[in-house]
Amino acid sequence: MKKKIENILKNAPMFDGFEIGEKSEIINVMDIITVKEGELLIRQNEMSSKFFIILSGHYLVYFKDDSSFILKEQGDFIGWSTLIGRSKYTASARALTKGELVVMKSSRFIGIMKQKPKIVNKIISNCKKQIEKRECKFLREWEIK
Repeated sequence: MKKKIENILKNAPMFDGFEIGEKSEIINVMDIITVKEGELLIRQNEMSSKFFIILSGHYLVYFKDDSSFILKEQGDFIGWSTLIGRSKYTASARALTKGELVVMKSSRFIGIMKQKPKIVNKIISNCKKQIEKRECKFLREWEIK
């Protein structure tokens, strides 16, 4: 299964600038799960405990102010609050279709954080860049509406 995760995520923006060994360190603490249509992945304001990377499927990310967006690209991620320590989710997310996700539990991420802070800094930096791109994209879409 780890080889499958590695093959799928080899070009994911989350791993930009990683050396092969560094990717392996992270991939070793990840699993693949299948979700059903309608399944709730995360709930806004609950303590973050899992980080997801999309392999397939469509996912609605929504906020209490009724704003929302859909993620469906392989490599997109959900639950980034998990990466910034003991934090609460800033949104809720639900599967709109059946799909596959790579999942990393916060306890496993914290273990890597303690052992390999340099790798964690790269992940957080790459995720921040992706979030900024995501925000720009959705702001443009909302302006058009």
